[in-house]
Amino acid sequence: MKKQQVVQVQQVIVNKDQTSVLTKLLRTLSFLLFTVVFSLFIFHLIFETQAEFILMDLIRPLLQPIQDTISSIDILNDTFYLLTTLVLGLLLFTWTVSKSVFIKVLLTVSIFLSYLVMLSEETLYIGYINLVRPDFLNPVFDLINPLLEQLLTLHEFVGLLTVFITFVLLTLLLVFRKPKRFSLTLVRIGVDLVLLALFVEFAKVVLIDSFIPANIYEIIKNYSLLFGYDFIIFGSLFGILGFFRN
Repeated sequence: MKKQQVVQVQQVIVNKDQTSVLTKLLRTLSFLLFTVVFSLFIFHLIFETQAEFILMDLIRPLLQPIQDTISSIDILNDTFYLLTTLVLGLLLFTWTVSKSVFIKVLLTVSIFLSYLVMLSEETLYIGYINLVRPDFLNPVFDLINPLLEQLLTLHEFVGLLTVFITFVLLTLLLVFRKPKRFSLTLVRIGVDLVLLALFVEFAKVVLIDSFIPANIYEIIKNYSLLFGYDFIIFGSLFGILGFFRN
């Protein structure tokens, strides 16, 4: 009997860094939120912009019934709740994937700042959705807008740069995260592609008078967002399945 107890204690000591059930549950919830939000982003990109993709004329009719269903549900078209859900997913993801307290705190601050900046400017930098700040937040932004305006008036790219830095930190989190998991690798590729889209947005303004046609920037950005969303969704689906793995 004592021998069995010793073995159990040894197993606890060896597995002391094993992910807890609560952590796995919260991480799975973050993957679920990513799946929902980025799926809706894809439908906005396909149906509510003028972006053209290869074979899209064949794919759009197949997806139209889903788009009609999405359009009929108000909350799925409320950009504020979409952004808030994404921010919640990012926070849960950060605190359940990263093992560094420093990265957790740094990313949390960066995520909240990006959230406030996007709501202040009413611009969703990682998609083509018209972001509208709800009226009930106006008293809050009346208080914090003087501080945000001081930040945003430093340079025209400050808002975009804030979101860019957040995704850079997400990439660094996933690069140095060990052990490597297939789901997190797919999510990292998606984050990298969204980063590329944000970088192209910088380049489009800075190099607009260069020899590169302006529509090339839009093509690169649109495909980067489309494939970036896809990789994040696929990675999240594998992450959800990973919850049931021993």
